[in-house]
Amino acid sequence: MMKIITSPKGGKDDGLVETGDLIKRLPPEILSAIFLSVPSGASWAPNPLVHVRLSSVCRYWREIALNTGALWSTITFFDTSSFQLAKLFLSRAKNCALDVILFHKPLAGSWPMSNAAEIVLPTLPRWRTLIMDVGDWTEATRAISLILTCCESKPSMAPRLHNLTFATVGGTTMGDTMRDLVERSIRVLRPDSLSFCGVLPTIPTSYEHVRHLSLQCLVNRPASLSLGYFALILRAYTRLETLRICHVMKARGIERRTDSLSFPALKELSLFGGSLTMAKYILAAVKAPSLRSLQIRLSVQTLQHSIESFLCRHSSSIRELKINRLYSHAARFLQAVPNLEVFALIGSHAGPSLGHMVSAFTQPDVVVPRFPAFEIHAQVLSPEAVESLKAIVGLIPLASLSIRAQSGYAAEEQQDRDKDWFCARVEVVSWNLGYEIDSCNQCYESLAAPNHSPLI
Repeated sequence: MMKIITSPKGGKDDGLVETGDLIKRLPPEILSAIFLSVPSGASWAPNPLVHVRLSSVCRYWREIALNTGALWSTITFFDTSSFQLAKLFLSRAKNCALDVILFHKPLAGSWPMSNAAEIVLPTLPRWRTLIMDVGDWTEATRAISLILTCCESKPSMAPRLHNLTFATVGGTTMGDTMRDLVERSIRVLRPDSLSFCGVLPTIPTSYEHVRHLSLQCLVNRPASLSLGYFALILRAYTRLETLRICHVMKARGIERRTDSLSFPALKELSLFGGSLTMAKYILAAVKAPSLRSLQIRLSVQTLQHSIESFLCRHSSSIRELKINRLYSHAARFLQAVPNLEVFALIGSHAGPSLGHMVSAFTQPDVVVPRFPAFEIHAQVLSPEAVESLKAIVGLIPLASLSIRAQSGYAAEEQQDRDKDWFCARVEVVSWNLGYEIDSCNQCYESLAAPNHSPLI
């Protein structure tokens, strides 16, 4: 960081300064924003040492880091050694809203989760997020009971949570005691957003205050869902605005359902991985007249007719479509949503889909669909994909283009020439060929597990 920049003659150039001095010239608010954007691991398991190291680089960095309360606002308990770090973060977070993560590692000598809950209870009104590890029901029950007792005995202490998450690795179901506590937690804490990760949700009477629901990593037999149980769960959330279903598997057995699921306020629907039978049921059952965004990362070829039918039913409202693959049906898919404003490819390889789009749009008598913004979020971008994209730019009058891939596809000089070519024809909002998947959006389970494709 403090390396001296020298002139070609070997001496110190008067016109150049130390890199450390350049850093010190950054305004505090800019350096603070940079600190806040530094990735520190997944949202459910951040690495607190990242922020500690940021504050140890130099005096200037330390001063800025210590004055950035939001940098210390994620309070994580996962083993005995983390307790002191959590206390340090609490002292540095000042009056910022807090994201509290209570994990339990069944190790000899580890502190119970209830001890962790007691440490953060005085800050309860500032809680923004609560993530509970419910893999050990006994530990989770004690911690949740402490939190709820505090809220019920002192109503002024109750937070208005943005997000409440119940999570475990490997899949689990709830006993009666834990089920009652979970339902009580949702009623008392009244989160806007609710997530079940690896935990089979309960069937509530009604949770009208929940606007965002995420069901994730229900892939093992204890946590897989029957279609009937799944329908009963969703019917309790009558005012959903966002529904995210990620790697949810259907329980074994043959089920055929023709009922519908009505969500008058639903604006975003996301389907990633998991059971195709479950996906077909959702696409056939959901009726959402206000839906604006549909995201799908599944076997599109298998679900072709289900997706097309869903798009036609919601053609007047959908403005954003993000999908992992397109085949020969590309034109029909996009023609089904005439008011489309944003179209995105979010798969591993964008090349085949782009090629199919070019092939479909150049067929005789085909009406080329129109959409102002085109986004590509891919793991791999090939030279062939770029050539197909150039052809698409010539066919569709795009207003903006965004490209994010995890690696480059050619020599830097060629990539620069291609970027210039696109910039001359369309507004390039993003051109990032070293894009890293945001760890906060990755799946709770291991990405290498069966039925768990990486998310972008």
